[in-house]
Amino acid sequence: MWVCHGWRPIYPAWQQEYRSRGLAELILEEYCDLKDEGVLGLVGSGNNGGDTLVALSYLAEKGWKASAYIVRPRPADDVLMQRLIRSGGVIHEIEKDKNQSGLIKTMQDHAILLDGVLGTGIRLPLKQNLAEILDFIRIEIQNELNPPIVVAVDCPSGIDCDSGESAPECIPANLTVTMAAMKSGLMKFPAFNLLGDLRVIGIGLPDEG
Repeated sequence: MWVCHGWRPIYPAWQQEYRSRGLAELILEEYCDLKDEGVLGLVGSGNNGGDTLVALSYLAEKGWKASAYIVRPRPADDVLMQRLIRSGGVIHEIEKDKNQSGLIKTMQDHAILLDGVLGTGIRLPLKQNLAEILDFIRIEIQNELNPPIVVAVDCPSGIDCDSGESAPECIPANLTVTMAAMKSGLMKFPAFNLLGDLRVIGIGLPDEG
């Protein structure tokens, strides 16, 4: 159902549509009263970032206030970023926000934060620049009087999904939406303490039941 490009699995586009729509529908179901307050996606360069962009596009098409903050570089002609803009969403990029003042304001303007920066393939420790931005976000959330609801896409960014270890910069989630099946490391400590509520959604495989 997928091919391997280097170390990273490349999933068919229809699977991304399926799982991203499942993520969006879960947000619609759980947080329907937050439509106008909106959702901000923290977007990485890999599959999780792509899933987050597609989910944001679905939400924007449903009339939600939906924005993306690109934390790790994506191609300038990224079709998923273009799709979000066509759907009525807004794109912010860290490369154009040198002191992250735009990130602070954007976080304050949205009720839900989708954490789609890192996925299941990471190894700790995190690279310094990425660790610094995740820690910045974590501290800002911690210091907010009305912090956003954090929904982790597949896993909170900064968790090793094999060992269950977590980076000190990891952003704790209120809800983790994991794709296809439970990752073994998520059931181990300290990872388990960072998940919040846990939901599993399918990726469109015939044997998912």
